[in-house]
Amino acid sequence: EVQEVLRLKHRYLDLRRPRLAQNLILRSKVNLLSRQYFADNGFLEVETPILGNPTPEGARDYLVPSRVHPGSYYALPQSPQQFKQ
Repeated sequence: EVQEVLRLKHRYLDLRRPRLAQNLILRSKVNLLSRQYFADNGFLEVETPILGNPTPEGARDYLVPSRVHPGSYYALPQSPQQFKQ
Protein backbone atom coordinates (compact mmCIF):
# COMPACT_ATOMS: atom_id res chain seq x y z
CA GLU A 1 0.00 0.00 0.00
CA VAL A 2 1.32 3.43 -1.00
CA GLN A 3 1.04 6.58 1.09
CA GLU A 4 -1.92 8.79 0.15
CA VAL A 5 0.28 11.86 -0.44
CA LEU A 6 2.27 9.96 -3.06
CA ARG A 7 -0.93 8.61 -4.65
CA LEU A 8 -2.40 12.10 -4.94
CA LYS A 9 0.82 13.49 -6.39
CA HIS A 10 0.70 10.92 -9.18
CA ARG A 11 -3.08 10.71 -9.48
CA TYR A 12 -2.96 9.77 -13.16
CA LEU A 13 -1.30 6.49 -12.16
CA ASP A 14 -3.71 5.94 -9.29
CA LEU A 15 -6.64 6.11 -11.71
CA ARG A 16 -5.38 2.90 -13.34
CA ARG A 17 -6.35 0.88 -10.27
CA PRO A 18 -9.34 -1.37 -11.09
CA ARG A 19 -11.64 0.09 -8.41
CA LEU A 20 -11.08 3.69 -9.52
CA ALA A 21 -11.24 2.77 -13.20
CA GLN A 22 -14.62 1.08 -12.63
CA ASN A 23 -15.87 4.24 -10.90
CA LEU A 24 -14.88 6.33 -13.93
CA ILE A 25 -16.53 3.88 -16.32
CA LEU A 26 -19.76 3.87 -14.28
CA ARG A 27 -19.81 7.67 -14.07
CA SER A 28 -19.31 7.93 -17.82
CA LYS A 29 -22.13 5.49 -18.54
CA VAL A 30 -24.56 7.25 -16.18
CA ASN A 31 -23.76 10.63 -17.76
CA LEU A 32 -24.19 9.20 -21.25
CA LEU A 33 -27.53 7.59 -20.41
CA SER A 34 -28.91 10.71 -18.75
CA ARG A 35 -27.82 12.97 -21.61
CA GLN A 36 -29.29 10.57 -24.16
CA TYR A 37 -32.59 10.39 -22.24
CA PHE A 38 -32.95 14.16 -22.11
CA ALA A 39 -31.92 14.57 -25.76
CA ASP A 40 -34.47 11.95 -26.84
CA ASN A 41 -37.16 13.88 -24.95
CA GLY A 42 -36.45 17.22 -26.60
CA PHE A 43 -34.23 18.83 -23.98
CA LEU A 44 -31.25 20.98 -24.95
CA GLU A 45 -27.98 21.06 -23.09
CA VAL A 46 -27.00 24.68 -22.51
CA GLU A 47 -23.74 25.73 -20.88
CA THR A 48 -23.76 28.94 -18.90
CA PRO A 49 -20.66 30.66 -17.55
CA ILE A 50 -19.96 30.73 -13.83
CA LEU A 51 -19.85 34.29 -12.59
CA GLY A 52 -17.78 35.15 -9.54
CA ASN A 53 -15.98 37.99 -7.84
CA PRO A 54 -12.75 39.24 -9.41
CA THR A 55 -9.58 37.73 -7.96
CA PRO A 56 -6.86 39.97 -6.52
CA GLU A 57 -3.87 38.40 -8.32
CA GLY A 58 -4.00 40.99 -11.09
CA ALA A 59 -5.13 38.78 -13.95
CA ARG A 60 -7.33 40.46 -16.53
CA ASP A 61 -10.90 39.38 -16.02
CA TYR A 62 -13.75 39.60 -18.47
CA LEU A 63 -16.21 41.77 -16.57
CA VAL A 64 -19.96 41.42 -16.87
CA PRO A 65 -22.18 44.22 -15.52
CA SER A 66 -24.73 43.21 -12.92
CA ARG A 67 -28.36 43.91 -13.78
CA VAL A 68 -29.44 43.42 -10.18
CA HIS A 69 -26.83 45.73 -8.62
CA PRO A 70 -26.15 48.69 -10.95
CA GLY A 71 -22.52 49.80 -10.90
CA SER A 72 -21.32 46.34 -9.81
CA TYR A 73 -19.63 43.74 -11.99
CA TYR A 74 -19.11 39.99 -12.04
CA ALA A 75 -16.00 38.41 -13.47
CA LEU A 76 -15.70 35.34 -15.65
CA PRO A 77 -12.99 33.17 -14.07
CA GLN A 78 -9.62 32.99 -15.79
CA SER A 79 -9.39 29.28 -15.10
CA PRO A 80 -12.09 26.78 -14.18
CA GLN A 81 -9.72 25.29 -11.61
CA GLN A 82 -10.77 28.06 -9.22
CA PHE A 83 -14.07 26.28 -8.69
CA LYS A 84 -12.60 22.78 -8.43
CA GLN A 85 -10.61 23.55 -5.29
